[in-house]
Amino acid sequence: MILVLGGTSDSLEICDRINKYEDLPYTLSVTTSYGEDLARRHAKNVITGKLTKEDMVRFIEKNNINAKALYIAYPEYFSKLDKWDN
Repeated sequence: MILVLGGTSDSLEICDRINKYEDLPYTLSVTTSYGEDLARRHAKNVITGKLTKEDMVRFIEKNNINAKALYIAYPEYFSKLDKWDN
């Protein structure tokens, strides 16, 4: 499972590219209702709301997200969180 952290037009472009591969499940996470409106034009699975550290960890574990890949893609976001070794 892929988790795309939304908030920029880049994330919507990433979703469009992922959509070309029908066998790649993903979720797009956005923080606002405006972001959700935009996101639903590009992604089937959208979660809306600001994720706390605990929310993020729970979602990653429940959905088998590769946290290291997330860190590489979004280091500015994860630098604010405690890093984990998995």
